[in-house]
Amino acid sequence: MATGAPILPVSLRGARKFLRDETILPRPSSVTITLSPPIAPRAAGSDPSASADWHELIRLRDACREAIARHAGEPLL
Repeated sequence: MATGAPILPVSLRGARKFLRDETILPRPSSVTITLSPPIAPRAAGSDPSASADWHELIRLRDACREAIARHAGEPLL
């Protein structure tokens, strides 16, 4: 947030098939990588408090999770 740079959500679909839990070697499969549109942080407004920053961080987190989940093929946990 300090730089104001947009966040680019990246989704991986099929990664769990490629490397299953508790396995050492990857399994042959395909992984699809999807880049979602950038999510820009809101410009600092008239409230430069830590509380305003915290709410913006939560908004960015939720927006990124939603964008990633849309393409990952797995539910949000």
